[in-house]
Amino acid sequence: MTNKLLLTMLVCIWWLPAEALEWHELTPDQQAVLGAYREQWQQFPQQRQLQLSKGATRWSNMDRAQRGQMQQRFRQWRTLPENRKRQLMRRFDEFKQLNPAQQQRLKEKHQEFKKRSSKERQKLRERFQRLDKRDRTRIMEQFKKQPRHRQRSQRKERRPGG
Repeated sequence: MTNKLLLTMLVCIWWLPAEALEWHELTPDQQAVLGAYREQWQQFPQQRQLQLSKGATRWSNMDRAQRGQMQQRFRQWRTLPENRKRQLMRRFDEFKQLNPAQQQRLKEKHQEFKKRSSKERQKLRERFQRLDKRDRTRIMEQFKKQPRHRQRSQRKERRPGG
């Protein structure tokens, strides 16, 4: 049951254009992961079939640690209030609307953020949250528009002694 819910969650974030799949067209790994859906497979809309097959492939390619991490994230997701889930889904949709260069910049910034100590991350979060909504939106819009080299030069300028 957990795998079925986890797979549904995994594939909700992937949008794939393509054609419907017959059960026999799935790989053995995909069939193993999606076994709970075998009887109803043909009743699923094409998009759902494609999302599930993509999620099954991702799941099959994960190592044990990655699967454990995904299961933990799914448990956390299930405990979130519905309004928080909607907010996160909206933010994900906004991310998908960015062009590939903007998405890559955001991923890099997230990696930089994750490298900071938990104390530093918390301070940054609090600082950002203290801004009013208009200022937060303005900062996010500026980030989307800035070329990468400008962001790096501004970061150097802000550093003490830089």
